[in-house]
Amino acid sequence: MTAVSVPQSWGASGHEEIFIRKGVELRKKGKNAEALAEFEKAFEVAHTPRAAAQLGLCEQALEKWLSAHLHLSVALASESDSWVSQHRETLNKSLADVASHLARVEVKGTPADAMVNVGGDVLGRLGDSPVVQVAPGPTQLTATANGYVPFKETRTFAAGETAVVNIQLAHVAAAPAENAPQPVAATDVS
Repeated sequence: MTAVSVPQSWGASGHEEIFIRKGVELRKKGKNAEALAEFEKAFEVAHTPRAAAQLGLCEQALEKWLSAHLHLSVALASESDSWVSQHRETLNKSLADVASHLARVEVKGTPADAMVNVGGDVLGRLGDSPVVQVAPGPTQLTATANGYVPFKETRTFAAGETAVVNIQLAHVAAAPAENAPQPVAATDVS
């Protein structure tokens, strides 16, 4: 994937512009690892859609699929950025390519307020049916809610797979109260 050059007239902030231009030049020379450092600096100083896009495109070239998916998605969420608008088709194609290297996981279940964690990251509540992209391979899933037995499982997902994980948390068994009558064992009276 080749980097897209950016006309200076688009008015990015000074430091962001310097980092992006340097990153683009490095990408043209096939030095994607060095370019990545420049795009990271650009994104750090100005969280613009254009910086996110350049970062995502470079991560795609380096096969850093999860980061590329995140940054390309951030860029494409912008509806007002002129650079993204001009390059939207290319960015959408790149995002589709990146997604083909990841698994798409949707988590459903009860109780609705249970917090879901996928691969070490908090995803959201079960009732929201959160969806996440994960790297192929084993991924740990957890769900917790007050009054319920925690769920913890490792599942393996394949690139390009779309999976729905249904989690049903079980209520924690109530402990007998201290003053509650205890059952009496039956005795055999002969």
